[in-house]
Amino acid sequence: MKFRSKFAAATIMLVLVISLSLNIVSAINQTAIPGSDQDPLVSKSYVDAAFEQLSSWIQTLLTKNDELTNKIAEQEKQIKALQAELNALKSGTAADPAPSGGSNGGKTGEQQQPAAQLKGVVNVAALNLREKPNTSSRKLGTLYKNETITILSDEGNGWYKVKTSKGTTGYVFATYVTVKK
Repeated sequence: MKFRSKFAAATIMLVLVISLSLNIVSAINQTAIPGSDQDPLVSKSYVDAAFEQLSSWIQTLLTKNDELTNKIAEQEKQIKALQAELNALKSGTAADPAPSGGSNGGKTGEQQQPAAQLKGVVNVAALNLREKPNTSSRKLGTLYKNETITILSDEGNGWYKVKTSKGTTGYVFATYVTVKK
C-alpha cells in the first residue's frame, strides 16, 4: 500500500510539473498585448516605446496641419486678390500698375500714382527680398512679419516689385504680402 501511495504522489507531482511547464511555455510564446487580460503586466520600456510612437504620430499630424493651414491661407489671399481685381474690372477703375515686363506701357499721369502708393504687410515670419523676380536671383535682404512695404508694381508672375522702409528696392513673392486697402 505504501508503494501505491508513493506511486500516486509521484504521478500527481509529475502531472503538476508537466502542466506548469506547459503553462510557462505557453505564456512565453503568447503574443498578448501588454496591459490586456492575457498579459496584465506592463513594463516601463513598453510604455516609453508606445509614448514615443504616439508622440511621433502627433507631431506628424501637427506638421501636416500647419502645411494645410498655410496652403489655405495662401489660397484665401489669392481669392481675395482675384475678387478685388474682378471688382475693379467691373467698376472700370482698374489702374494698370505695370504690365508684365515692369514698364508703364507708355501711360503717364494719375493712373500710375495709385500703384506707387499701395502698401503691403509681410504675412510670414521671414520673406526674402530678391534682386530679380525669381527664387534663384541674389538675395538682397530679409523682411519680417508685419513689416510694411510699398508695392511699386505687380510683375504679373506672382511677384511684386517693392520698396522697403529702408529704401531698398527688390522683388518678393506676392503670396506672402497682404495688400493694405
